[in-house]
Amino acid sequence: MARQKREDEIAELAERLRTIITPLARQLRQHANGGLTPSLLSAIGTIARKGPITLGDLAAQERVSPPMITKVVASLEAQGLVERTARRGFRRLGLAATSGWPDGWRR
Repeated sequence: MARQKREDEIAELAERLRTIITPLARQLRQHANGGLTPSLLSAIGTIARKGPITLGDLAAQERVSPPMITKVVASLEAQGLVERTARRGFRRLGLAATSGWPDGWRR
């Protein structure tokens, strides 16, 4: 009986630690990557490799929905990492391309 109680206490403590450590680990990963989440890093890598790319093609490459890729590109654009331009003759079809790289970043 005492052994079961001890195991339950350990399991509860482990769960409490997990809920504390998980967000901390996420913040540390973002900080280590210049404040970029894994999805932002993946998207900017695809944009850098593919050159100017439509958001639809980027969404397909990243296997996410078009609304999600719009948010991702908007975040990268707000950080000055990508630029969106309109494709000539197609008002709603935009292209995403990398802009300048911040100090300390390597291509």
